[in-house]
Amino acid sequence: MKKANVQNVILIMSGGVGSRFGADCPKQYCMMGGKKIIEYAIDAARFCPSVDEVVIVTAKEYLEEIREQYGFPTTLGGANRTESLANGLAYIAANYNCEKVIVANAVCPLMTEEQLDRYFKLLDEYDYVLTSWKVVSTLHRYDGVCVDRNDYFHVMEPEAYRFKLLYENYKKDYPVPYIFHQLPQTAKGYFCFDYPYTMKITYSTDVKMAMLLYDSLIRKPKQDMIKQNVTMWLSSFGTEGIAQWVAQVPSLMNELADKWRLKNWIMNPKTFATCVFEAESEKYGSVIVKFHAPSGRYKQELAYYKACKNGRMATLLDYDDGYRALLIKKIVPGMQVGFDSTNEDLHAFFSEVAKSFIPLEELPSDVDFVDICSDFENNVQKSSRFNFAAKKKKRLEEAARNVWDSFFTNSPKYYLHRDLQRRNILRGVDGVYAIDPLGIIGPKEFEYTIGFVIEEKARPDEFIEIHQEMLEFFSKYCDKKRLLAALFITWVHKMDEYVFAKNDDQKLAKWSLGVIEKIFYAGDGGILEKDGESAVPEILR
Repeated sequence: MKKANVQNVILIMSGGVGSRFGADCPKQYCMMGGKKIIEYAIDAARFCPSVDEVVIVTAKEYLEEIREQYGFPTTLGGANRTESLANGLAYIAANYNCEKVIVANAVCPLMTEEQLDRYFKLLDEYDYVLTSWKVVSTLHRYDGVCVDRNDYFHVMEPEAYRFKLLYENYKKDYPVPYIFHQLPQTAKGYFCFDYPYTMKITYSTDVKMAMLLYDSLIRKPKQDMIKQNVTMWLSSFGTEGIAQWVAQVPSLMNELADKWRLKNWIMNPKTFATCVFEAESEKYGSVIVKFHAPSGRYKQELAYYKACKNGRMATLLDYDDGYRALLIKKIVPGMQVGFDSTNEDLHAFFSEVAKSFIPLEELPSDVDFVDICSDFENNVQKSSRFNFAAKKKKRLEEAARNVWDSFFTNSPKYYLHRDLQRRNILRGVDGVYAIDPLGIIGPKEFEYTIGFVIEEKARPDEFIEIHQEMLEFFSKYCDKKRLLAALFITWVHKMDEYVFAKNDDQKLAKWSLGVIEKIFYAGDGGILEKDGESAVPEILR
């Protein structure tokens, strides 16, 4: 069997019985704040920006239930923790080309996606990372020998390791159960003391304390940050009253709870352009509730969901025009799918996209649809108020208009998703699915171009190689030169957006300009610096 190209894995240990907890089921499946304790660990793992896969080790009686409910692969635990970990590592070795692994505990509800992401990055420099606590109380030995507490520290979970080093040295029958003691003395470790509240649930009395800490240290700060990001993003487009609308959304969610029989909702931390909640519905199961701002694209997105015949779009369950809210079936596990030309599910997905473009005659007449050209000019106008590479920017915008006239003026137009990229392509249990359509009218080639920008932004050191690989991949679905033309227009469009929509001192806009020059003008002898010549890239003339 071919191994999946999966570099970063989080292994959630959920095989214990928790006898000291005193419940009728293992403590990780007991409730904390309306959710199972294990779900806090799963949420942190799946929201980690750099994770590629989550594997759950559990007892035999929970294998299928966990796999079906959360969508992640599961493997059988052993008679004790060391044997369970050995099983988990063996599963990873057999199925993935893994480079880094984080061993997490299902009963540690206070770990966060930021913590996990940081540990993956630390493994670029270190062989292992330990969550560490300083000893703050007095230490004493039974034999009365004096000890200095500063010579010791507690080790908690999660723990992170370079996978090959751990797998080749780990023995399930080692006399000491601590993982890091099995590593070679030469292994370079990092002891991270920055998460002193990463507590483990041991006794039933721990749940109340953990819930208080979770609310104050994680949930509230996270929700405040999400609201701030949404407000900043939407306000950058010149919309008034955004802060007031964002503040109202939680109460709107409460009002919709009865209608859609919702409970246990959380804000999705990856959202920044709308307000998105994950929830459980007694009527529909696991769902997503998405609120659009008053000036947002609610009608356009709703129209796309209604018109789309592509079976790889998320399922629209219901909607509420008064609240500008969409109820969508949650994709499980919902992991983002980065570009990988060897991913067969991605090939199948885009093959279906290529056969399922929405003709304009199928759209309702009462919606004001946005087209590629008007969206482009809107960004040009908004970005013109900022001081950014004025001469180059103007020449690129004019070049983009010329490319449009040469390639697309008389092309058939369709209703496009227009945002098919890693944030909006999610892994389901039976393939990949799309979410969050922008709903824009344009030629079919523009359906493939946003992914280039997002992938090259995610991996800036490799963007030229990624560009070539993606160009070959998507040329299966459209003419390569027309794809390049659409891609050029898209890059200029996004560069302008980054000028005004990102509060980053225009770093992304400058980076985008550099990408445009290297990809499209590398052989043109600095044509953007010259006067009196066309700035259209030579490859598109």
